[in-house]
Amino acid sequence: MRIRPAESYTDYEQIAALASTTEPEPLTAEALIAERHSMPDGQVLREMVAEDEAGNVTGFSRVVRLPWWGPGRVSLWVVVDPDLRGRGTGSQLYAEASAHALELGLTRWETEVMDDDAPALRFAQSRGYTIDRHLFSSSLLVAEFDPAPFAGVLERVEASGIRFFTMADAGDTEEARRRMYAVNKATSLDIPGREQTFSTFEQYSQRKFAGSSYRSELQWIAADGDQWVGLAVLRPVGQALENGMTGVVASHRGRQIALWLKLLAIDTARTHGFSRLVTNNDSENRPMLAVNRKLGYKPEPGVYLLKRG
Repeated sequence: MRIRPAESYTDYEQIAALASTTEPEPLTAEALIAERHSMPDGQVLREMVAEDEAGNVTGFSRVVRLPWWGPGRVSLWVVVDPDLRGRGTGSQLYAEASAHALELGLTRWETEVMDDDAPALRFAQSRGYTIDRHLFSSSLLVAEFDPAPFAGVLERVEASGIRFFTMADAGDTEEARRRMYAVNKATSLDIPGREQTFSTFEQYSQRKFAGSSYRSELQWIAADGDQWVGLAVLRPVGQALENGMTGVVASHRGRQIALWLKLLAIDTARTHGFSRLVTNNDSENRPMLAVNRKLGYKPEPGVYLLKRG
């Protein structure tokens, strides 16, 4: 076995197949390569593969540090073919990745494992990681959603002066993008346990607006007069539509704005031909978990966020 940098399209095809064993939605080589191309300036990204004697990729590692993260913070990710675990591949990949992080002076390490993957959890904990957060995944089959219990929600919300529109409706101009960024930043920093750092607008633009999954007609905004007060960020992930972020600024919470944004996400999925909606929530974000349960989202295997250092 040898460990070398990930380089070719074939490498990323095999990485995608392996990564899909640890993700709720299947990944593709195209999506991974597109993600690389949308990386913001200043990001640390190192992807290595373990290759057997026949040239097959049996595992990979990824070292990532986003430029706006706090001092020393880095994410390490190691995945090995489930049929080939226990043979030292993961240990060698992890040793190489962690050595690289130390060379860069990065000492606050974090990783994620699926909460139903006991061997991966043991692997991380044996290397000094402890569980920091539990992130819940859930999904909704659009065809099974019953809108009847939510009759009148829009009328009540609009009666309070709130209006809803997409980024496409707003023209998707730089001014609109800056306003979306401001709402996303304000609401993201309110997520329980969230590190109080956020990207600059330029970094956000590279990852969000320049990314291949960004579609202006899938981004919903809530406004009170001229003030933008909420948003629902949606993106295609395979055959599903991911509700990556739904947030309302603190001054406007408790007015069912988030609920209507969630309802708009369901209608958007139906309109654009997606059969499923998927989302993730921190275990401590009880208000949003309650909204999802009310809408009929069903729990799926979640993710443990583990930290060391």
